[in-house]
Order: sequence, then structure tokens, then C-alpha cells
Amino acid sequence: MGDRDILDALDTIEAASKGIDQALQAAQDHSGKLNPMRLDIELVEQHRHSFRMGLDYLEESYGGRRPADDPTDEEYDSLRRRRFGQLPERLPPAKLVKLAETDPGRETHEPD
Repeated sequence: MGDRDILDALDTIEAASKGIDQALQAAQDHSGKLNPMRLDIELVEQHRHSFRMGLDYLEESYGGRRPADDPTDEEYDSLRRRRFGQLPERLPPAKLVKLAETDPGRETHEPD
């Protein structure tokens, strides 16, 4: 992929992003809130499709993983650690507490 191809793909992505922003701005009411009834869904979908095509072109050209691929267990584990930190060690079964129901179930009816 040449520099010109990269710039074309980035231009496509930028133009699609601006198009979506303009469609969203056009759908705002006088107070600045988005009015879903004024939103041109077909226009947003056209821009979204162009945006996706630009991203796909860049990802395929660089041999990157496509978003449709499922993350591996190692990637999930890495993301979890980044977000939540290291989890504590699992308790051994001997230290687990057995739960007992303290609230009667709703299925239990007393006769009238």
C-alpha cells in the first residue's frame, strides 16, 4: 500500500465522520437536543458504510486483525487485567461458605 492509498483511505474515513456529524447536527432541535424523528438514517448509514470501507482497507493492507475476529483468551485476559487489575487468588473449597436460604420463596402459598 502506497502513501497515496493510505491518504485516500484516511480521507474517506474523515469525510464519512464529518458526514455523520453533519447529519447529527441537522437532527438537533432548537435546544440542541437530538430529535430522532429528524435524523436521516439513510444518510448516516451511507457515511457509516464509507467509514467502514476505509477502515477495512487500512486493516487489510496492513495485515491487521479484522474486528470480526474473536479475541483470544489471552487478549481477553489482558483486557480484563488492564481494566480491573489483578484478581485475587481463588479461595480453596474448604474456605467457601455454604449459603442458606433465609427468605421464603414466592411459590409458597399459605392456605386461606
